[in-house]
Amino acid sequence: MRRIIGTTALLAVLGISTSAMAATIEPGTYVCQYYAGQILMSMGDIEINGTSYRGPAYDGNYGPAYEYELTSENYVIWRGPLGGLSSGGNAVGASTYENGVIAVQVITDGGGTLTMLCDR
Repeated sequence: MRRIIGTTALLAVLGISTSAMAATIEPGTYVCQYYAGQILMSMGDIEINGTSYRGPAYDGNYGPAYEYELTSENYVIWRGPLGGLSSGGNAVGASTYENGVIAVQVITDGGGTLTMLCDR
């Protein structure tokens, strides 16, 4: 306990907050969509809370929470599945977070790619 208090005091003296040490995505529900030609397709919602996420899901049925990491270069590293985006032969490629939008590259089971944008 003393070590935690001492570390917190040291960070306060240095002007560093513990929340500033780990970057996070702004909390909330992000609506995820992508364009298939000229048609806007819904891919469900992702719920972000601190360093965890749930979804994507429809109708608020998110399932369990998983951790994510936001790097200093604004890449998102998902520490768990992303629903159907990471199953059935699909895989998640690069994900970024910029200007309040999460962009997720999905590599489909047929080898094609699509970019899903999630916005609040």
